[in-house]
Amino acid sequence: MYAKFGNFASSIAQTGQRFSWQRCRYMAQQWRDRWSWYRFWQIRENFWEGCTYVIIGGCVLCSAFSLFEVLRLQRNNIQRMWIAYVRKERERSELMEIIKQARAAGLIPPTENEMQ
Repeated sequence: MYAKFGNFASSIAQTGQRFSWQRCRYMAQQWRDRWSWYRFWQIRENFWEGCTYVIIGGCVLCSAFSLFEVLRLQRNNIQRMWIAYVRKERERSELMEIIKQARAAGLIPPTENEMQ
């Protein structure tokens, strides 16, 4: 029955002790006697040091992610510019072929500086 409350409750149940305010006062006095401001300061410093490490780690990760995104966007822009250039060159060559066919058929007059 007392197993779900942990070792403290089961130890009380096994020894047959009952709740008493005197025991509570005694335990509180023990806690006050063992209190150490130096230990409190150490725990507080460790806590803030851990927070500092978490914040620094977060900043480093955000910077790395931002760098990754900038490089990815730059790569996508270069690829888009290359695709646009290839499309423009393909359309230009198709148009030049249509113009050559039209000149060969005599639909438009020949030009002075013929392209090779």
